[in-house]
Amino acid sequence: MMIVKFGDFEYCLVFSLAAVGLVVLFDSQGRVSPLYAVSLFALSLAGFFALQYLGKAGLGSPDSAYFYLVVVIASFLASAFSFYALSTVLPLFFLPLCLAVPALSSLARFFVSPG
Repeated sequence: MMIVKFGDFEYCLVFSLAAVGLVVLFDSQGRVSPLYAVSLFALSLAGFFALQYLGKAGLGSPDSAYFYLVVVIASFLASAFSFYALSTVLPLFFLPLCLAVPALSSLARFFVSPG
């Protein structure tokens, strides 16, 4: 029996597919087309590579994920406040969710891994 070990990229793929699947599943009005779902998945993978570059810049594994989450949430809130209302940007909550998935998968792997 062959044991397959998942790396960071595989964890990010699984978490990204789950997040995009949840966005498509909870879209009751049919606004998320298959092409849009693929672009959300690509956006999530772009977040993974951004995290990898933060790691190469010298930030450690949990520190880079925390920093990345703060930047994603702060930029989403800044865009909401630029429109002077959170309700105008709140329907687009899945964009920061898909951007934050790589950091969340990195944190999950960091806290769950035995060693």
